[in-house]
Amino acid sequence: MTEIPDIEKSIATIARLAPAVGAAAEDSDAAREEQAEAEIVLLERVIALARPGLRAVASRPKECEDWVDDDDDPSGEPRTARASWAGLCLTGRPGPTEERTRTPGGQDRTSGPYGGTDLFLLPDGTFRSLTYSGTWSRWQDATCRWTSEDEVETVAAVIRDAWTPSLSVIVARIAEALEADARGGREKRAKTTRERAERIRALVTLL
Repeated sequence: MTEIPDIEKSIATIARLAPAVGAAAEDSDAAREEQAEAEIVLLERVIALARPGLRAVASRPKECEDWVDDDDDPSGEPRTARASWAGLCLTGRPGPTEERTRTPGGQDRTSGPYGGTDLFLLPDGTFRSLTYSGTWSRWQDATCRWTSEDEVETVAAVIRDAWTPSLSVIVARIAEALEADARGGREKRAKTTRERAERIRALVTLL
């Protein structure tokens, strides 16, 4: 009997607060959607600004790799294949990560799976992702390999998916890549190359 007043109080609290909490949750969802829509527009504008320089900072990432972990032959090169497209990696250094766990005794495991996903911005302003899978091992003569799944990503997916970098990280990465290329002296190298071409053409006229 003594519990009934407490139940009545809880029911009264639910009746009083549920509509307000529900309305606040709906408003919060609407606000997040408004932010996402604004970020989509901003990212599209940033890509449009960056497109003239994207080809210069794009490179073809590896899409698979396999090798034998042989300490007796450290010069052995792994077999690799690169994507048919080039892009600017927006998630740091491209490639899979070694997912590490510990044994029940607390020691690092000597083998495990590869994982991770990288996001790339292509020169045409579109996005692609590579999601990695495979196995790694520290045992001698063990075969290590990884492959990747290639997906086209929309601007909306890049903004809304939790695995992708934030908008500020994406914009910063584009800016950093363009700045690094500008500091690399590409214009000076182009001038030097044209001078070589002119000398070669002069030699051709003498033959």
